[in-house]
Amino acid sequence: MNSNIGSASGLKMTYAAITKGTAALYAASLMTADHFDLLENLLDELKYSQPKVFDSLKSVNSISAKAFRWIGEMEEIADTFSFSNNSEKIHQGAAETFRKIASSPIGHERVDSIDKNRKIIETINLLNS
Repeated sequence: MNSNIGSASGLKMTYAAITKGTAALYAASLMTADHFDLLENLLDELKYSQPKVFDSLKSVNSISAKAFRWIGEMEEIADTFSFSNNSEKIHQGAAETFRKIASSPIGHERVDSIDKNRKIIETINLLNS
């Protein structure tokens, strides 16, 4: 890493932009599919055509335990993107997704209280409640 002031913060922001931003995209996409009664169809298609993405969706089952912490981080990332002349809207949307998740019926969950037996479809149904 270079020694410029802000490099470590920039790395942290861009790393989280990818990892946590992707989590928001997965959750929002699944919640949207559920809204249109297409969740099972989407999951079946992803399992068939994008098995690696399908496997990654498992992370959505624990997103309720982290969403409340990630709202502010997405807003900071949005500011970082804006400062670097890139659109901040992607991560503003991620912050909104995490805000919705945090206020859902399972938004109170924490890592040690997640229902580990809950299926992804059940999680998404609860996030959309």
